[in-house]
Amino acid sequence: MRSNASFANNRVCQIYLLGADAPTVYKSDSVWSHELGTKNKIGDGRADVMASVFRIDWSNIQSLIFMPTCGNIYTNNLGKAISPGGDVELHAQLVRRLTLSASAGYTDAHNTEATTRIRGGGTVMLAADGAKFAIPKISGSAALYYEHALFGTGHDGYLNIAWDYASSYERNPPAGVCGADPGTTHAEVVQSLSARFGARFSGFNVSMLADNLTNAHPELPRYLETTASGVFRGRTLRPRTLGIAATYAF
Repeated sequence: MRSNASFANNRVCQIYLLGADAPTVYKSDSVWSHELGTKNKIGDGRADVMASVFRIDWSNIQSLIFMPTCGNIYTNNLGKAISPGGDVELHAQLVRRLTLSASAGYTDAHNTEATTRIRGGGTVMLAADGAKFAIPKISGSAALYYEHALFGTGHDGYLNIAWDYASSYERNPPAGVCGADPGTTHAEVVQSLSARFGARFSGFNVSMLADNLTNAHPELPRYLETTASGVFRGRTLRPRTLGIAATYAF
């Protein structure tokens, strides 16, 4: 058992708690994880393919409950959830000196029972049966890597291009559940492209890099500072960044 701080004397938090207090204690959570996977070589060993399916059963979920009137949080146990899903990963030599790495994942994490709590003589729903977790269902990445000797010098030059993807999802619980806020609900698709060109010689690795090549700026988290202020907070990806990196191996 662990304890929460008391908010009984915090007048602003009491606007949310309606005369009650945060739970004095909360329990440890528990997880059962089941996974089945396979690893294979195909194309005369030129490619490795790995895949798995899984299911996670989670109970007594330790969750942070945000109190928008005062901006504080407390911890509570929110029932049960399951998270079935799968992933696949590929590493392949397409032609001599050119390799492809790619991965994709699917996760459907959601609550399997409702959780309510007495608050100020009434009840408030903290979790709804079937409500999705605030994570992307689909994620993936792909990268091409090419390496070649530089102009007969015996030193290696390389080029790496990488792309990352995460699907959209709902940040907040459905209407009627504590924390629901129509102003912060939908999270955008996130895509990012980066590249690196460099050379290795005499223990040195020198490269030019470009992160977020398309200068994408999706809104990542978005939340109200407090209900009283009406001010939203959020952040996005770092803008397109160009640079030079150098390392030396002793």
